[in-house]
Amino acid sequence: MGFYPAQLGGTEVSSNYVSVGVLPEPSRKGLGPVDTDMGVHTESEEKRGTRDPIYTLAGKAGYRQALVDYIIPALRTFDPQLLIISAGFDGYTSDPLGGELQLSLEDFQWSTARLCEAVGQSGKVVSLLEGGYDTDPHTTGLAKCVDAHVRALRGIKVPTPEPASPSGSGSGSGSESGSESDSPVSMRAEE
Repeated sequence: MGFYPAQLGGTEVSSNYVSVGVLPEPSRKGLGPVDTDMGVHTESEEKRGTRDPIYTLAGKAGYRQALVDYIIPALRTFDPQLLIISAGFDGYTSDPLGGELQLSLEDFQWSTARLCEAVGQSGKVVSLLEGGYDTDPHTTGLAKCVDAHVRALRGIKVPTPEPASPSGSGSGSGSESGSESDSPVSMRAEE
């Protein structure tokens, strides 16, 4: 199974193969409207030699919809004993080579958690770093994405950062870096 951004926006689904293409939002990087001649093509359509009216997945909403509508059902049907995640983070909002999908840390945490849930207790999950190119020391996007992903693999909630005050000194809530509230133990998901 594959889950790829912008495979020309095309999605193919068969009994043993799923490839989902997710395009950037049309408003990103001067892109025009989404091409509706691309989209979902199923094995049954190929056998009939027809293609039904289709839609194309785009942006953050398309990313989540691809998981809910295609990847998770295929995983549940296949019921793998082992799921290997090729974890790419170039869809993250600050990624210099990708970033078109404008995915957030919450999106990566959500998708990782959904994948783990889909394989259930009997399946094993292995994750390999595939991509992500925001290594800028000021944004640390790749590090943040990997952290969110690994926390989700471990069943730990990703902390939502509090917005900085206009002076840049924080909100005054007392959640400084290194405090107990940043501890992975205190962020465990409710059982």
